[in-house]
Amino acid sequence: MGKSDIRKELKSLGIELSSALKQIRSSREFRELEHEIATGIKNISVSLVKSLKAAGKSRQTKKIGSHLKRLAEASASEGRVEAAKAQRAALAGLRRVRVAVKDLSSRVRRNGAS
Repeated sequence: MGKSDIRKELKSLGIELSSALKQIRSSREFRELEHEIATGIKNISVSLVKSLKAAGKSRQTKKIGSHLKRLAEASASEGRVEAAKAQRAALAGLRRVRVAVKDLSSRVRRNGAS
């Protein structure tokens, strides 16, 4: 294996590492974003429910409160699904990086033995 082949392998390894790191970063950022959104929605729904309770305990107030509660729960569960997808993408990127590193090291060993 010539120097240019090693450079090509290192370049492709760098590209794979870059892609994997981007996916990992986006996964972490997504989890933080999911947490912020879920917290924000819960805080909004809590304050709205308190305001509605202060306005009076009518049937309409209870309906709005239950709608807000369902909205908060649905948003949180959807955020968890998206976070799981991002985590799977990050794991796939890490697997590709491991395979690329293993392939590169085996190629270097084979060519070093020749």
